[in-house]
Amino acid sequence: MITIILAGQARVGKTTAANTIATVAPGAGLNPVILPFAKAIKDAALAAGLTKEANPNEYRAFCQNEGGGRRAIEPDYWVDKFLESWKELETAEKAMLDSDSLYSETIVIVDDCRYPNELAAAKKIGAITVFISRDGRVLEDSNGEWRKHESEDMANNKENNDPAYKDLTCWLVRNGTSESIFTEKIKYRCQTWLEIDVLGMVDCDCAACKSLKTDVEASDITDMYFLLQGLFDDGMSVEELDLPDLLEEEDEEEEE
Repeated sequence: MITIILAGQARVGKTTAANTIATVAPGAGLNPVILPFAKAIKDAALAAGLTKEANPNEYRAFCQNEGGGRRAIEPDYWVDKFLESWKELETAEKAMLDSDSLYSETIVIVDDCRYPNELAAAKKIGAITVFISRDGRVLEDSNGEWRKHESEDMANNKENNDPAYKDLTCWLVRNGTSESIFTEKIKYRCQTWLEIDVLGMVDCDCAACKSLKTDVEASDITDMYFLLQGLFDDGMSVEELDLPDLLEEEDEEEEE
């Protein structure tokens, strides 16, 4: 079972990313399940007649108060609730694998990671962790009082380049331009996240792979690196091309 955890400020694009992954997943033979950390809180809000679409302000206030009140008494209460649901999915998948039923691997997509203990739980279950950055974009209601809530602290600290949050997640995706560009970025990274990793980027720490994982703007040479890596089938590594030297040559040409 694959699990992808998405963190970032409110309204930065986590749900857009989750829906994009869920759209791509069936084509890779995966069964997508969107499972928020706050599922139990959201269920309570729905029972109270509140929805994110119809009552956005009241809905957010309810969820923050409900979540914070319980968290103050028992910090891991909501994390434990999430893990119960996650383990139910894992058990169901194992049962299907052991049966004669048609098997389809589950991909759990979490679009609301907001607290350090949620991120710690994600890492314990081997999840892929992704931070969605606004990349300088001004978010809707950017000065709203609700953005000072503790649930925004982790993401705010990351966006403010707090050194303690530098390596918060394994991946970072910038959403500072258009939604169409952002969704294409997510689709491209799904090649790795959904284990269609023909380029072997998951465990690679070369300059090109690091640039993709941190969403640093790539040069044409870096793009060519990925193309060539996919073409090599004789055991030769693209590293033998000496990418740093090629990059230096490109810089020299630009200066001329």
